[in-house]
Amino acid sequence: MGEHIERLGIKPDLVLSSPAKRAKKTAKIVAHKLGYSEERIEWLDRIYEASVQTLLYTVCQLPKEAKRVMIVGHNPALTMLANILGDVAIDNIPTAGIVGIAFDSSDWHEACRMQGHTILFDYPKKVKGLS
Repeated sequence: MGEHIERLGIKPDLVLSSPAKRAKKTAKIVAHKLGYSEERIEWLDRIYEASVQTLLYTVCQLPKEAKRVMIVGHNPALTMLANILGDVAIDNIPTAGIVGIAFDSSDWHEACRMQGHTILFDYPKKVKGLS
């Protein structure tokens, strides 16, 4: 999926990840593929077993200078977050799935209070068919 994100030209300004073993491994692999330094990944305990409210609060507190943010975490909270922030209903984000949501505001405090536009929903089985 890291290679897929790279092909799409997505370059995060900030990567936040749960410190759980699989999430850490995923974040490191994807960051490497995107040329994002592993040392810059922010490991946030609050993402591990987070509620959707905790994730939404995290999004609302993102720094303005981070225009593209990648959050590596866990379900069901990430799927719920994608459904709150995006405009496409997603039943489940599969393992290694990615969702991209764009907002009309560049201020995260404002963006987390509005519905964004789901511009990407890919996952390994879907991407395999795109090759």
